[in-house]
Amino acid sequence: MGQAPAKQQPRCRGGIEKDMPHNNPPNGQYQELILEFTRLPNFCHILQGGFRIATRAGISVRELLCEQLQIDSAYVEERLSTVFLDGKPVDDMQAATLEDGSTLALSAAMPGLVGATMRRGGHYAALRRSIAYQRGGEQRPHEAGMITLKLFNLVADQLGPQFLARGVLLEGRTLAKYLKSREAVFWKACRAALLNGSELNPTDLKDGRCLEKADLMKFKVCVPE
Repeated sequence: MGQAPAKQQPRCRGGIEKDMPHNNPPNGQYQELILEFTRLPNFCHILQGGFRIATRAGISVRELLCEQLQIDSAYVEERLSTVFLDGKPVDDMQAATLEDGSTLALSAAMPGLVGATMRRGGHYAALRRSIAYQRGGEQRPHEAGMITLKLFNLVADQLGPQFLARGVLLEGRTLAKYLKSREAVFWKACRAALLNGSELNPTDLKDGRCLEKADLMKFKVCVPE
């Protein structure tokens, strides 16, 4: 009787690995959860709720997107119609600088008058000038830091899979809560799981107890080739 073939570890879809650089933590290694799916589920709750990105405090929004994350500059200009930094609408992404703990939200064009008003450099931008992002006078040196990134609507659909393939940083309790709320169709599509390099049954993650005590975790989503 021949030996059963070894189970394959979760792999990311070919090609995605080259689309984005690693999201390396500023110090040390985090616990890591990798899930492999037969098809990519909807992760809008995670993408819209926000995940952490290790970066350098003091760099501009444009530097983060185009240089660190290597998002095509044409996409940044043409598709990222609405950008919020710490709750304030941004018109000039080169002038807007990130601080440790900042929250950056990216969205495609939103409908209605509110959407038109919040659009970068739009005709109605003057209507919200008092709440728009204004660059501070003192600029801090580029030191290691971390921000929260949120993706909405078409931006989540288009960029989300690339971030998930490389891995996003989430609090353990946030990830545990998300997995607890998943329905049967989610777990049916999940074919393999690795927690800190050890294989486990994906259904063992349903109650989230093994994740709740982790401070930050790297969560990675893969789809077989």
